[in-house]
Amino acid sequence: MDSVHQVGPADTGWGEQWATTDSRYRWRLRRTWPATLDAGPARLMVFVGLNPSDATHTRDDNTLRRGVGYAHREGCAGVELVNLSPKRAHRPLVMLAELMSHQDDPPWADDNMRTILGACTGATDPGRPAPLVVLAWGAWAAHARLEPIAAQVRDRLALEDVTCWALGFTQDGEPKHPLYLRADAPLARVPATVAW
Repeated sequence: MDSVHQVGPADTGWGEQWATTDSRYRWRLRRTWPATLDAGPARLMVFVGLNPSDATHTRDDNTLRRGVGYAHREGCAGVELVNLSPKRAHRPLVMLAELMSHQDDPPWADDNMRTILGACTGATDPGRPAPLVVLAWGAWAAHARLEPIAAQVRDRLALEDVTCWALGFTQDGEPKHPLYLRADAPLARVPATVAW
């Protein structure tokens, strides 16, 4: 899949996105803002969500704005969003239908896993401190087609010794999506071994 890196100003900070040239898939979305001059390079807050919505490098959406708020609260210099599926869809059912159209792994699976690992380990930003990683894919990840992807992400992050956090957990034990949570929702550490 041919990809493009786009940059530009947005209401919530300097915007960057890595997406396919046709914009059907988005690998990463980032907002950064200036850190204090004496602090040096500050870390990013990386959210691992379900799938991208309609935010771009210059257009914010509600989920991105909520993530920016949490990142500011935690003293981070930016926020980055990666997802279990890179399929851009305002409704998760659209993403799920696309995912279910593949009998085996979708053609983007390996590229997306590399993207998630790069963002969560800090490999895509070697000059910054390790990111603050927040799992945030919500209840949809309990779906039979998404659960193996979520499990693989959890396993790979554990193998890379990445400390993961969540803003709470659903009844099924999945990390909550930030959109409808309070601005003061506390971060809870995700145990390395969880009965997902």
